[in-house]
Amino acid sequence: MDFNEYRPEKQLKKEEESLSILTDELDKFIKGTYPLFSRDSLKLNEGQIRRLAHLLIEFAEDLYLDIGIWKS
Repeated sequence: MDFNEYRPEKQLKKEEESLSILTDELDKFIKGTYPLFSRDSLKLNEGQIRRLAHLLIEFAEDLYLDIGIWKS
């Protein structure tokens, strides 16, 4: 996923790099929880994990910076 796709134009490149790092870390964390799952049907494939991590980081960014996308 591309962080630039829906971002307000005023966002800085430095923030994008930080968000990419956070997404990578969340991706690893989600994968690390798999041994805790009681059923394989709860596990996501690689693309689904990446998308989930990306969406959660963008959600947190929106709330933190009060961009307002999720308020609508």
